[in-house]
Amino acid sequence: MSEVSDEGQSEQSEDDGRMDWIRDFIAGQTSCPVYLVDRAWNLVGANDLMRDWFVWSREPGANLLRWILAEPEARTQLVDWREQVAWYLAQLRFALHRHPDDPNLRSILEIVRREPDFEELWTAGPFIVAFRQGGVFRLSLPHISSNELQVTSRVLLPAYYPDMRMVALMPA
Repeated sequence: MSEVSDEGQSEQSEDDGRMDWIRDFIAGQTSCPVYLVDRAWNLVGANDLMRDWFVWSREPGANLLRWILAEPEARTQLVDWREQVAWYLAQLRFALHRHPDDPNLRSILEIVRREPDFEELWTAGPFIVAFRQGGVFRLSLPHISSNELQVTSRVLLPAYYPDMRMVALMPA
């Protein structure tokens, strides 16, 4: 709801229901998994297909980067896990550049620093990516399909929330 200030200009309340609209839009997507993450990769919204494909997304406080970097199931579900990690680390660098003091991002960086598997990837050089439009993922999800799945990420940046990204995992 808008209010009018003394100067006659319209002021928006902090959210004005826009986040609910985005969540409703995501929930309404039924052809592929769709999710919304904030600047620290915390899951803010997901449709039923996302929750079916990726059980971690049902958990309170779910975080995509933390799952990919710290959970053993990510290494089996993402067929080309090592290659994908390199891309996600590049996106973590971008997020840390924009928000160096974000405690969620700092805690994810600590996971990277503690894991020897990531040392080579992290120090390989300045590889920075804002987001991966068109990234191809090979997935092993036996609870969904006996065959390997291949999807392409389609990223949308909500206008009112530039630090968030909505991602659809569409058939490749």
